[in-house]
This record gives sequence, C-alpha cells and structure tokens, in this order.
Amino acid sequence: MNDHIAKPIEPLDLYIKLDKWISTGRTHLETLNDTETFTSVPIPPITGIDIEEGLMRAGDDHSLYRKILLRFCDSQVHAIKNARGLVKSGEPEEARNIIHSLKGAVGNLGAKEMYRLVSRLEQELRDDLRLNDELARIIECELPHMIVAIKTALEIPETGVLYDTPQDRHDTGAQMISNMLAMVEACDSEVIDLLPALSDALTSRGNSIDLTMLEKAMHAYDFDSAETELKKLIKLVD
Repeated sequence: MNDHIAKPIEPLDLYIKLDKWISTGRTHLETLNDTETFTSVPIPPITGIDIEEGLMRAGDDHSLYRKILLRFCDSQVHAIKNARGLVKSGEPEEARNIIHSLKGAVGNLGAKEMYRLVSRLEQELRDDLRLNDELARIIECELPHMIVAIKTALEIPETGVLYDTPQDRHDTGAQMISNMLAMVEACDSEVIDLLPALSDALTSRGNSIDLTMLEKAMHAYDFDSAETELKKLIKLVD
C-alpha cells in the first residue's frame, strides 16, 4: 500500500493522491479544471444535510447526487430495526454490515451529525457485539425525519412504496441488496466487503443464486455492471 484515503471520500483528496502515485505520463491534476462540469436542476436545502459536501462527494454531478438521495430514502429507513433484529437473533456481523452501509450512505449525503452518530454506533457494535440502545433510538427516530426532508425538498410524493415492512426486507434479503445498490451508485468500493454476508443471507433463506458476475464486477470496480447485477438480483429475491 502506497497511500490511504479516509472515508467518506473527498474527490479532490482522491485526485491529489492518484496524481502523486500515477505515472507522470498520465493526465495531471491541473488539467482537471478543464474537464466538463455537470449541470442539472439545483438541489434545494435539506435539514441535516450539507448539500455542498454531498455534491462534492458526487463530483458536483447534481443528477447523481439526486439519485443517491432517493436511493437513501428507499434503502435506509428500516436499517436500525433490521440491525436490532439481527443482533437479537445472534447475527452481530450481519447487523454491523447494515450499520456500516448506513454510515457510508449518510456520509455520501453530507449528513455530518448523522454520520458521527452512526460511526459511534458501528464502533460500539464492533467492540461489544451489541447495539447501544439509546444511540440506536436516536438514529432510528431521526432517519424518518431526514427521509421526509429529502422527499419534501425533491418534491417526491409520498406513495408508501419506500416504506415496506422491515420484516419483509429481512426475510428476502432485499434490504442488504438495496443497501449495496446505494453503495454501488456512490462508487463505494467497500461494497465488496458485503458480498460474503449477502451470499450467506441468500443461502440461509433458501435462495440459490449465482453471484459470480456480481463478484467479478465488484472486484473489477465496474460499478455500472455491479448495479445492473444487483437490480437483477433484487427482482429475483423479491
């Protein structure tokens, strides 16, 4: 390992470190300002979220950032309930995967205070193999408010589709796949770490599904193909 980039990833830090280690024959950082910038409908202010930071992590691509916001609404509302259920059933590692995914998701949004809370919850779960009930309740209470704020800002009508029951999500494994989709869409390479847990979850629920193509795409950092495979997968398990 030549260097390290802390998460959530800041694109400028990534570019600087890539420029440092990539061959001098490649494009240098100073040329990045000449690249095409993304334009789209501006994202309005959202309570609890630093829009500027979120856009920075999305490379100032408004369309991508909007997609990340919507995916968050679809995938994270029941994260704490599902993690709590997994801890109670003796599966703390699967619970930690859900909390880790939530941490990455709120970090990519630019939700700084929520990121701090979820990071602390993940660390305590890693250390003690149990959820801090008080902290979990705070996060569980704040998540729906954040989702409502996002949908209100983006003028998304309340249909109820995004709020399916946590038990259904847990039984089918769709929660984990949806979390992984959010990570893939944010180009979060740590999604690879969730593959073994996904395989175990599907097997334990009687789903014999070949994940070879998904695994190859993720290990090649081909996030477009990984997204396609995950969308196929979620249809199969639903």
